[in-house]
Amino acid sequence: EIAVNGRSTINVKMEEDSQLIDEVVVVGYGSAKKRDLTGSIVTVKADEIASKPSTNPLASIQGKVAGVQVVNTGRAGQDPEIRVRGTNSINGFKPLYVVDGLFTDNINYLNTADIESMEILKDPSSLAIFGVRGANGVIIITTKRAKIGKTMVNINSSVGWKVIYDRVGVTNAEEFKMLYNEQLISQGSDPYDYTQWTGNTDWQDEIFQYRFY
Repeated sequence: EIAVNGRSTINVKMEEDSQLIDEVVVVGYGSAKKRDLTGSIVTVKADEIASKPSTNPLASIQGKVAGVQVVNTGRAGQDPEIRVRGTNSINGFKPLYVVDGLFTDNINYLNTADIESMEILKDPSSLAIFGVRGANGVIIITTKRAKIGKTMVNINSSVGWKVIYDRVGVTNAEEFKMLYNEQLISQGSDPYDYTQWTGNTDWQDEIFQYRFY
């Protein structure tokens, strides 16, 4: 308290007090201090995402968040599937993505180097604001923005390749002819003697190829 003592002008000088600011977490349409939250929210920072070389943002958080499963489908060129605390609906299990406040169905177009942070909302208290759309979890992504200060250039380079680990074993022309004739004989038909069965094309060699990305 400061006594007035008949003065018409009072000058108050405040002392500086430096304190550690609590970590801020994005929740719904706003943000809150992490210590004030009771819900299950996990934050993945940019340095954690960048530490894992991957062209897909979902693959970059694989194994980093408890209760979140990132599963590779095994199909060539298809993105991994993500499940937040299991499968909660028979109609689907894809979570809701919110990128800089905008709802989207996927984040394949995002560059992992452009992501500032990812918040994964996993429990009802933090998902309530999203209603039914948040039934399978919500992933809130904040992208990097320009900052005041020195110009900074980051270069991140990686290379990888995709190959088929276990190919299907196939027969050559002579082996196929032998098996085909055995089938005909077992069915009571005459064997088929075709002398031009000389092609030995393995179509897997023609269709599949190594891919660098």
